[in-house]
Amino acid sequence: MVVATHIKDGGVIREASELHIKDGGIWREVSELYVKDGGIWRLAHQGVVPITSVTLPTPVNTTVEAIDSGGATNNYLLTPTITDGDTPFTYLWELVSGSGLSNSSVTGATLTLSLTASPGDGLNINATETWKVTVTNAKGGVTSNNSVVTLNVFGNFF
Repeated sequence: MVVATHIKDGGVIREASELHIKDGGIWREVSELYVKDGGIWRLAHQGVVPITSVTLPTPVNTTVEAIDSGGATNNYLLTPTITDGDTPFTYLWELVSGSGLSNSSVTGATLTLSLTASPGDGLNINATETWKVTVTNAKGGVTSNNSVVTLNVFGNFF
């Protein structure tokens, strides 16, 4: 597959992000362009496949019940489902609102959130945060979505 297609524009060679042809008086985007090279057809240009959507579970509400007074941790992995788009993808996770959860990873495809109850925390603890993920595809297409995550830990933590 060709990495980039170039055109000559006013004597200057520029990278073409899109190619169009006129078909019956209507301009249409070219999704793939092939050229014949030494009797063999080769892919010369492949158009951008945009990200159609990024889906996160919303809302999320999970509970862990402590079995003893030593404490407990509730972990949740938040991973987007991506529809279409040129790979590879990059991910940017942002805390929109809330506090109280700790995260072990805010880069990459999966955000790991956790809530820990320790002795002295009382009967029950919970925290709610809203997280936004922005996904960028290999060709620069960007889309984002938010998810509300509530984690609960129930038990006796005196």
